[in-house]
Amino acid sequence: MHCRVLLPVPAPASRPRIRSILRILVVAAVVLIGTTAAEEAPARVTSLDLDWNEVYVPGGEVRDGMLLPGRLIVRFAPGATPERVAAKSGGGLVTGRLDLDRVAEAIGARALEPLFPMPPVARRTPSDAVLERTWVMEFDPERQSLRAAAEALASVGTIEHVEPDVMHRFAVTLPDDPNLDLQWWLRNSAYGGGDIRALAAWHYGTGSADVTVCVADSGVDWQHPDLGGTGPDYTDGVVWINQTEWNGTPGVDDDGNGFVDDVRGWDFVTGVSGAQSPPQDVSVPDNDPMDYESHGTSVAGCVSALSDNGIGIASTNWSTRVMACRIGWLPPGADGGVVGMSFAAQSLHYARINGADVYNASWGSSGLDIVVNATNAAVSAGMVIVTAAGNANNMDASYLSSRPDVVSVAATAQSDGKASFSSYGPWVDISAPGVATHTTAYDRYATGEARHTYSSPNGTSFASPIVAGGFAFAKALFPDDTREELVARVLAAVDDIDPVNRGYENMLGSGRLNLGKLFDLPGFWKIPERLPTLIDAMNVCAPGDTIALASDLLLVERLVLPDDKPMSILGGWDPSYTTRDLATGLTEIAPPGGTGSTVKVSAGAGPGLVFDGFRITGGKAGLVSAEPVQARYGGGVLVRDASPVLRNLIIEGNQAGLETELGAGGGIAVLGGSPLFENVVVTGNSARRGAGIYVHRG
Repeated sequence: MHCRVLLPVPAPASRPRIRSILRILVVAAVVLIGTTAAEEAPARVTSLDLDWNEVYVPGGEVRDGMLLPGRLIVRFAPGATPERVAAKSGGGLVTGRLDLDRVAEAIGARALEPLFPMPPVARRTPSDAVLERTWVMEFDPERQSLRAAAEALASVGTIEHVEPDVMHRFAVTLPDDPNLDLQWWLRNSAYGGGDIRALAAWHYGTGSADVTVCVADSGVDWQHPDLGGTGPDYTDGVVWINQTEWNGTPGVDDDGNGFVDDVRGWDFVTGVSGAQSPPQDVSVPDNDPMDYESHGTSVAGCVSALSDNGIGIASTNWSTRVMACRIGWLPPGADGGVVGMSFAAQSLHYARINGADVYNASWGSSGLDIVVNATNAAVSAGMVIVTAAGNANNMDASYLSSRPDVVSVAATAQSDGKASFSSYGPWVDISAPGVATHTTAYDRYATGEARHTYSSPNGTSFASPIVAGGFAFAKALFPDDTREELVARVLAAVDDIDPVNRGYENMLGSGRLNLGKLFDLPGFWKIPERLPTLIDAMNVCAPGDTIALASDLLLVERLVLPDDKPMSILGGWDPSYTTRDLATGLTEIAPPGGTGSTVKVSAGAGPGLVFDGFRITGGKAGLVSAEPVQARYGGGVLVRDASPVLRNLIIEGNQAGLETELGAGGGIAVLGGSPLFENVVVTGNSARRGAGIYVHRG
């Protein structure tokens, strides 16, 4: 139930006392008698707990719950909605209602229109009556504050309710798809893992249904619940639907594109000899691009999938449309599918005339005239073409890979090393994960719902659509980019992987795709508000960034602090992440069991690594082969050949070694390096040597 504040209606200058008395009587009638007549009660502004000063400034910081500027939602009394609205030059509106027109002019109103477009009268439901009276007004935010404009509109007798438009971040950073843990390419749970940093990007968007990627392949399982949805006609998923044909006349080319009833794309495969058991469709082209071999379905899931829907997988894009073109088939006795170049050329044409933004080619190609000409036309139309580098582990480029206006993609493994099978060379433009890429799949031997399944295939075939999905993701956020601008933007959004690929320098493109680098990232990562875990933040942050952890957060996993980039990891933040309580509000790290130091600092870490504001407990030192002897070192904190800054810590309740086992540094052990400790309390720890602190070569 919404609580509302009664606002007085401004009275004319004459006879003020009489109007005041009447107003008091009206309010009393509402309170004591329960009158509900809209024409008698004053309009109301919502009294929800909103901060009217928290108004979003375009280009400024975005905070959850901010109010949109220059925009108010109004609900008219029954029978009082404007019959016509016209804008006045210089600001203001003409609605035929003088009191509304006066307020509109005063606040610089620009538009007033229904918030909910209504269906035909015959299809309306009872709830539409209220929605029909709900309109949105846009006005000049420089002319009036949001609160003042709301109060002014509340004084209009025909308006019964006014409220601001509130914006919220996505409710969760992590979608709830149960197989996300298997999708290391989206989110790698190990520090330094080579995923595409989707978590950083999902704060800015999750793709758009206005962007379309053509998957020209073995077909797409458009009945898969993570692709086609679960509706009776499979039109509520991410598979592209040609609305003109869907709503048209069967047997008629309603949109005039030359393809009759092409609701979901097209199957170009025709005249192919040979068949499989169960049989596949290879005789005539038709309007059913259903998969058979499964390759295309797996490619599609790497581009886009229904995400945060509680089933299966997530994907880079949660709503981007997948235009299905079947151009491949499975020859008899073969263990993998093939693609016909004429079908490929046809699909390039189809994608172009039907407005695809991106085209994915996860197959080899040759430079036939039909392919050359179709590719030229697609590129000229502004379509981004992405292709797989190949799985021959050599430097031979296919036709599409050799073209400078086509993006060629090599494959990487979980730690950013080149996948063993991936081809490479100076013609590669970018790399992406291509090993165990968990995604959607199709099982031709199964029946019913069991056909719609999941798998974790290897290949540049799956690195390519991950990059194609990256282009779609960027297109949704930068829709005005030209093809050349979009390509440059995505090829720059990478992490350098040459250092871990000695011998392949400059052979794996600009780097491994990092979607987070499409944006100017904040440099201040809030845990758990912005990212769910500290490891996630350590992976996505840039050198020199700050990671802020809330004081009420409990970390239950042992932590290894990195040596490869400087960062400040600060605990003890209040819920608004504006202040820190370093006396009683330290963030706690308390592993529930097992063996190992609670916090380890990687060898080589320097003073650019700052760890500050934590209570460290529950550590049981692991065995370390180090001078002076092999023993258990550092129950709470182990620093080995490193020089970090450790400050504002309480280290208690940790142990190193047992009565019969040598251990040193129950609280802290320093085995080389020059760490700086500031305001560190070490108490209540145990060890055979140095229950509190043990230093060797420090």
